[in-house]
Amino acid sequence: MSTNSKRFNRIIHSSNRRRGGGGGASWSPSDDADCVLWLAASNVNDTTEGNPVTTWTDNSGQSNDLTATSATLQPKYEVAGGIPVVRFDGSDSLQAASAVIDLTNKMSWFIVMSNRIVQLAMIMGTLNGVNGRSLHYRAVSQQQIGVFVNSSGYAYPNTGIADATLATYSADILSYNGIAGTHSIRVNGVEVFDGNEQTPTTTNDGNFTVGAAPNNNYDLDGDVADVICISREADAELYTNVSAYWSA
Repeated sequence: MSTNSKRFNRIIHSSNRRRGGGGGASWSPSDDADCVLWLAASNVNDTTEGNPVTTWTDNSGQSNDLTATSATLQPKYEVAGGIPVVRFDGSDSLQAASAVIDLTNKMSWFIVMSNRIVQLAMIMGTLNGVNGRSLHYRAVSQQQIGVFVNSSGYAYPNTGIADATLATYSADILSYNGIAGTHSIRVNGVEVFDGNEQTPTTTNDGNFTVGAAPNNNYDLDGDVADVICISREADAELYTNVSAYWSA
């Protein structure tokens, strides 16, 4: 299994590394029984800089590999500041063969990514048209990240992260099959939002996608280095484990 050798220790906020709890540098996402997706940019079909990515292999053990449905949608493999990334140009998209996770489940997302242009961009999700749930990133006066549920966005706190800057993001999303839950968003280990959210009206609407929303114009122009999805609410131990893995 291929992983990033230096990972992301240079971009982890110092407070993230100081968090207490268990875990350690030897932990990897696939060690978690609830890991349903783990994408490391170093584990694509071709790690030659500038070459197209046709397959992004899932390291979780769940075989949720992502592929480009056509040559025109293929992002490229690049190295940014010594960190392997999959670079999306604002029209690229990689898609799994399924929704990966039931959208009414609790879920915790952990991402290392950057965005380059001022637009609302879908990082990942199962939107099909305007239905479903996804995680979006948008640049306005300051960079913002938030959850997009069905036809409306929700909770876009400012992150203060500059354009084209790799940073770590986490979104802890709680949903109870029709009862509004809460979610927490962290940037470089620091919580920037904790509050209520809407609940999706659909469970699995469209295949899981990274980089673009099907039938919408929310296309990511940026780099994605790491994507982890855990199908439960994050606790202190999980945050510590992911932080240690990213910092190793």
